[in-house]
Amino acid sequence: MEGGPRPWNVLDMLNEDRLIAIQAPMVRYSRLPFRKLCRKWGVDVAYTHMVISDSFVKSQKARDAEFATEIDEGPLVVQFAADNDVVLGRAAVLVHKYCDAIDINCGCPQRWAIKEGIGGALMAKPQLVSDMVKQVYTQLPGANFPCAVKIRLLPNQRDTISYVQQIEQAGASWISVHGRTLAQRSSTPVNSENVKLVKESLKIPVVHNGDVFTKADAEKFGKDVNGVMSARGLLYNPALFSGALTTPMECVKDYIDLAMQHGTQLQNFQHHLSCMLKDTITRDKRLELQRVASVGGMLEFLDQTLF
Repeated sequence: MEGGPRPWNVLDMLNEDRLIAIQAPMVRYSRLPFRKLCRKWGVDVAYTHMVISDSFVKSQKARDAEFATEIDEGPLVVQFAADNDVVLGRAAVLVHKYCDAIDINCGCPQRWAIKEGIGGALMAKPQLVSDMVKQVYTQLPGANFPCAVKIRLLPNQRDTISYVQQIEQAGASWISVHGRTLAQRSSTPVNSENVKLVKESLKIPVVHNGDVFTKADAEKFGKDVNGVMSARGLLYNPALFSGALTTPMECVKDYIDLAMQHGTQLQNFQHHLSCMLKDTITRDKRLELQRVASVGGMLEFLDQTLF
């Protein structure tokens, strides 16, 4: 696939006088078929899953496995996990012709990521993140290529404000804020007031992330920011930004068609369909679906159960 001029500008979109709907980066699940599905059902901007920059730069095999797109897919943001500014810059160079921005993951709370010095570990390293942002522009001079950052809240809000202001000064194009700290579980209500305070402290756009399960949630959390990002909400209902309260059957069929068109791993196929069908089939049927041992068997099961 040859990269070329792209018609999308995410930064301009975030500065529009409307709420921008964003599909969040999700490990394993923000793959091409799901991204295309979410766009079809109301998402404006889609993120890839978190890609490890070091292996991406070093290995063609990793690049082939971790990044798949199409020439007309967009707007698209590639999210990288990194612990080295130069390596992050090299990763940006590799993808910049095939996407519309990159994003630095500073919020992944998983223990393995923090142990490796990536994801949430970067919440303690604002200078390194600043260096990463600068390195993208150093390695792509004149490209006008955006570099965004995705964070979590720090326990002390003053520290959060200091952190984001330093990232803004380094040149970050926008900041997405998951409204919880690294220590807080998803059962803890999102702190939208502190996300709002981040927005008020910056000149660049800010995106709210957390507890967006319906269009009404998006509108509520989106009043004071430039965009709203959903992860779990879209896993269970990729049509949520269209106003649907549960996944329409047409949306389920669209996902199956896209997965067959682009290829899918059995585990991903099962997980997506199990989530989408949570309110449509019984728990026993969902467990039965998860035990099917092939994609072909899944299609047969769905045909017998739904269609």
